[in-house]
Amino acid sequence: MLDKMARSCYTICNGVANLLKGGVQIMANRIAGVTEKILECAQKEFLEKGFREASMRTIAANAETTPKSIYTRYGDKEGLFGALVSPALSSLYQQIAAEQESYHQRSPEEQKNLTLDHEFAARYDNIERAIIDLIYDNFTAFKLLVDCSEGTKYEHFADTFIENDVKYTLQYIEVTANTLLSDGRGSRDLIEVLSRLQITGMFEAVHRKMDRKAAHIYMKQLREFFERGWAELLNPQTTTGGD
Repeated sequence: MLDKMARSCYTICNGVANLLKGGVQIMANRIAGVTEKILECAQKEFLEKGFREASMRTIAANAETTPKSIYTRYGDKEGLFGALVSPALSSLYQQIAAEQESYHQRSPEEQKNLTLDHEFAARYDNIERAIIDLIYDNFTAFKLLVDCSEGTKYEHFADTFIENDVKYTLQYIEVTANTLLSDGRGSRDLIEVLSRLQITGMFEAVHRKMDRKAAHIYMKQLREFFERGWAELLNPQTTTGGD
């Protein structure tokens, strides 16, 4: 469903504050160009080796500086990794949160009827495209998050999306008096599993290195698949066919 898919990536600023905290430390006096070179070399090292195997000494040598210079700026290796991923991740969280704030201000009746609202459908298409474009405008940062962040606090970055998706799905069920749980058509476990599949599925576009055009097509197909499934779970009477 469109309303369900719109909730699929929801998160709130408080939920990510700890994740982003401490991502970058600023040194008072910087030599021009050194920071940019450090980040460039760190990005290459993390992409090639992943966080665990990446060497701060190698990064420093390639950047023609010292490990101490890097530690002064970023505190530790995770702080350096955070400098590469935090800005893009924060932008994604903020963009989605802004859209979701608008969604959840609607009345329960409006929320139930959004699947029949063609204007909302068109708007959500644009929202989805904007999310994919943001990810692809920062593709390297999200590639680091998806494939190279094991061993950092960013390793499970998608969990914040998933936890809030579950939270707001349950809220939707409650405020719209949906009978999914009370009738036994579904369970919290089912909601949690489906939310995880849906959200991690979004980042598969990055993992598989799809180009931007392919990612837009893929996301549309993924959304339509989950829309039909959630529609059947939440409102089976509207999806039951004939013979």
